[in-house]
Amino acid sequence: MYQFEVELEDGTVGMANSKNQTPPYAQGSTVWYDVKSETKYGKKLKISTSDPAGQQQNQSSYAPQSSDTQTRIENSWAVQTAIQVYGSLPQTGYDLNTYLKKVNELAPTLLEMRDNVGKLEVKQEDTTKPLPF
Repeated sequence: MYQFEVELEDGTVGMANSKNQTPPYAQGSTVWYDVKSETKYGKKLKISTSDPAGQQQNQSSYAPQSSDTQTRIENSWAVQTAIQVYGSLPQTGYDLNTYLKKVNELAPTLLEMRDNVGKLEVKQEDTTKPLPF
């Protein structure tokens, strides 16, 4: 499942899911949406390209986030995940610069791993070597 942050013509902003890497609607498409839930993190949207007969839903046009915005969202995920891997700064015993350098080195690796899930060959690793983090 792929998740996208979308902004609709009426100003509604939220997260929508798609089974494909590209959603089934494009910028300027007429879509119908329903706000499924709302949390402190934002709205979860159900977006449809066909008029759901008999259901009360909102109609709007989809405006996808720019590729720069999508890249920032992905990078934010990678940095947050790297911080989870290392733990909070006081737990690590590293000084701030070392900690930030390690997080910065791990984040691109996490993005590469995400993009290649299920595609990487399993290699026989030396299990006696320490992990890079």
